[in-house]
Amino acid sequence: MSRIQSRENAFKIIYSKLYVKEEEILPIENIDEFCSSIISAFTEHYDEINKVVAENLKGITLNRVYKIDLALIYEAIAEIFYIPGSEYKIVINEVVELAKKYSTERSPSFINGFLAGLIKQ
Repeated sequence: MSRIQSRENAFKIIYSKLYVKEEEILPIENIDEFCSSIISAFTEHYDEINKVVAENLKGITLNRVYKIDLALIYEAIAEIFYIPGSEYKIVINEVVELAKKYSTERSPSFINGFLAGLIKQ
């Protein structure tokens, strides 16, 4: 499985964990080691990740961010900060592509700007 697909699966799992009732979660087939490591990093560091996101939003509160965008941001932060060897430019680019596929027209630029600003700190 490609890393692109692993990231997409990780995003779907994170979204499901946060926003879908347990009985409605659909199984995702073929979870590979890379996807599993992203999910583990997210789960283990959720409080830290959530705090970083909340503290770095400008002009908007956490509960006003689209849920899909938030799940994509969480996936990216988990990978960039907690998976050794992750290339932040690649991660951001692929998360932006997922935003184009799954979210609103404005989401890719919002996610890109947020993550780029976070990396520059």
